[in-house]
Amino acid sequence: MGSGCQKSIWSLILVRERLAELRTLRLRLADLVREASVLSAGVAGAEALKREVHVLGRQVLQERAKVQALGQELENPLNVHRQDAADLLEKYWNAAQ
Repeated sequence: MGSGCQKSIWSLILVRERLAELRTLRLRLADLVREASVLSAGVAGAEALKREVHVLGRQVLQERAKVQALGQELENPLNVHRQDAADLLEKYWNAAQ
């Protein structure tokens, strides 16, 4: 009879250990799910930033083209009124300094 009781106690100890291990694994799983969610949100944020960088790069190129065109027009004015405005701005800047 002693042997059967010891087996029951030993089985109970093993079951308790397994339950504790199961609880630990469930907590670890919950942590991993949260971490995956955070990482997924980070990846989505990175994709949005890539798109924004692309859009801003395109805008920079457009602005450079405008600057180049305006610079060329200042050197060779095609629109007299715009040249007059540029002259006024230059006078204002010189007076401000």
